[in-house]
Amino acid sequence: MVLYQDGTFTDPLPSKVTVNTNEVLNVGVFLMDAKEEDDFRKLKINNCWASPTNSSLDPIQFDLIQNGCAESEIVKIMENGESSQARFTSEVFGFAGFENVFLFCDISVCFQDCTKVDSIIFFRF
Repeated sequence: MVLYQDGTFTDPLPSKVTVNTNEVLNVGVFLMDAKEEDDFRKLKINNCWASPTNSSLDPIQFDLIQNGCAESEIVKIMENGESSQARFTSEVFGFAGFENVFLFCDISVCFQDCTKVDSIIFFRF
């Protein structure tokens, strides 16, 4: 999972970045070994959520994507389940009383027969 400079999704931000509340997060999730001609594998974000701690099980959570669909008006899905990458944007938000926000996503990789492979990945910003 990578945060990008802008909506072109070409220039990644550093791994530790400070963002302001008036900015937009450009989030990309992708298969590391994907090649451009490799179109039989599709990456789909099933669920994405944010937490103020580095625990995907933290009871304080904000849902961004649920069942592949934007769960909030501040989230716009650009691409999901169409190629080896998924991309979405979100307005910047935070948790009152906490300094950090961690993103978590539950993803599926679909092959030609749509065999499901689940994993959880996270990114701290």
